[in-house]
Amino acid sequence: MISVEKQYLWPFFLTVPLILGSFASGMFFRGTDNLLIFPHVMGMVCFAALSLWRGREQVWELPRGPLVFALLAYWFYVIVSISWSTNTYNSTLFAIIFSVLPFMFFALVTTPQPLHWLQVHMGALAVAVTIVSVWAGVQFFAIEPGRRVHHPMLNPNNLAVVFNMALFPALALYFCARRRALMLIGFGLSALFLLAMFTTQSKGGLLSFLIVLPVFFIFVRGQAGMNWRRIVAIALVAFSLFAVVHAVSTKSFGGAFLDVVVPQDVESKTVSERKLIWASTWHLIQDHFWGGTGLGTFTYFYPRYRHPKDYSDGYFAHMDPLQFWAEMGVMAPVLFYLVLLLVLIRTIRATRACAPSSPERGWIYACFCGLLALAGHAHISFHLYMPINLFLAAFLLAGWFIATEAVLKISRYRLEADYNWLKMAIYLTLLVIIFSPILWMARATMGVHYLNQVDSLMQAGREEEARLALDKAWSYSPKNYSSLYDVEAKYRLHMLNAKRQTMSSEQRRKMYGEAHDYIDRASALNSGFVNLWNRKALIYFAGFPDMDPKARDKAEVLLEKTLAANPVLLDARIGLAHVFYLKGDKEKALAVMQDLYNYPVPKTFTSEQYQAIVKKFKE
Repeated sequence: MISVEKQYLWPFFLTVPLILGSFASGMFFRGTDNLLIFPHVMGMVCFAALSLWRGREQVWELPRGPLVFALLAYWFYVIVSISWSTNTYNSTLFAIIFSVLPFMFFALVTTPQPLHWLQVHMGALAVAVTIVSVWAGVQFFAIEPGRRVHHPMLNPNNLAVVFNMALFPALALYFCARRRALMLIGFGLSALFLLAMFTTQSKGGLLSFLIVLPVFFIFVRGQAGMNWRRIVAIALVAFSLFAVVHAVSTKSFGGAFLDVVVPQDVESKTVSERKLIWASTWHLIQDHFWGGTGLGTFTYFYPRYRHPKDYSDGYFAHMDPLQFWAEMGVMAPVLFYLVLLLVLIRTIRATRACAPSSPERGWIYACFCGLLALAGHAHISFHLYMPINLFLAAFLLAGWFIATEAVLKISRYRLEADYNWLKMAIYLTLLVIIFSPILWMARATMGVHYLNQVDSLMQAGREEEARLALDKAWSYSPKNYSSLYDVEAKYRLHMLNAKRQTMSSEQRRKMYGEAHDYIDRASALNSGFVNLWNRKALIYFAGFPDMDPKARDKAEVLLEKTLAANPVLLDARIGLAHVFYLKGDKEKALAVMQDLYNYPVPKTFTSEQYQAIVKKFKE
């Protein structure tokens, strides 16, 4: 029989590597087709399984209170919203991503001795963030001097919020620690995280830090270590580090930040672009007010509402609660803000209940301010769509919850059973529940792995290998994955064009019909994605004139519809201009191409390419 003490100690040899592995893979998340999302989530699920195992010998103590129920309601709504989504595959994947925060929160707080459990794993994460911070400095000063740091993340702003969330616990350690060694560690980590945050040159990150910092100082001012010497020391370090980063960035960082925060006669590009995105998103919301378009579908619907002067990539609304509304309907931001409000109310209650010098207050505001930095910055960026940010936020939320729970003396529900077999049955049931989404993700990940190979194989003329990869994708992928059907249509389109001379008329006709069937099915599974209409137009081209004499006219109608829905889609614009050129209407062809510069032009499309196309249409 394993003793209680050993039972509590042995999982750390497993759980710490799981947490670090999940952190590492989550930092490299690039999007829904990124294979690293699977190990990121798998690490969390295995960690949760071990957390639950620790309670099997004794009792699971379940948290209680309005916040817990609000968080569960928000989580439940996110999952239920899949049912009315226009793309259930994407919505399922993002529902799993959005589940990271509540899932990890409950995994951390329901285990026996949750504070000790949390401290060990937060310590491991502090080491991991320290390594990333050092890497940020290496990038900024040695590899690409002066450039905005973002590796290993998608965007510098996403990386900045990671450092901001880590920064406030480090500051709390510096100001609240009674032992000199811990104080020095806190000072070193604070300086390092500040430097790392500065190297991202994130204006929003710096702004959110400066807004939250007074809150932190006001409520931890009674701590034993809060004195002018420590304040002046960290302030001097912060200003020095900022000056160094500003100088190395060729003095662009400070100026760009002032352009955002200080009123100007002409708005900065960042501010004006954000306003355009928010206004366009509001128009989208007005058409999908109650239920939204579906979680993870913003990028498909946004082009219909995009302002011509919006030069963003169009993947995010750059205000997460607004995008929640656009994708999941009005109840999503209502529940989100309800959770934030209840966190604030509980923080105020806990503040009143504990002495200014108590260690609990320092712990509460270390976590609360880290969460506040994330929540504030999420209103001008897309941090709540990045699983690693939700992952780290879960640890802060759990730490804050445990500290406020102790101060407010809130009891818990006890989930216990009189018989060992019943405890095991409960545990196994919980395992089935938490591992079920992983099975779906495993299938999706394998499907993406094989599907990503098909296009390059076709371009290399290796059609048989492409067919094998596509068949393997079918054997793994969930059948609501629209890209499966899109790539099937693309494969047939490739064969119709590449094997035109070797295929019989009957074979071509059969493949032509199948291509239309597959692209129609893809559109049904992802109705907002107008690029699929462009693909269907290309299929029409492949069938003209032998299989459908009216195919070119059908393609013209479809391309006009596509371009109206997404004026930035370059392939559709060139295709429509080509149709007009083939019909002998050179003026229309040139007009379509000249209209290109009324909208954001893809960075990969050069002026030389444009001139070559226009020259062809003038011949």
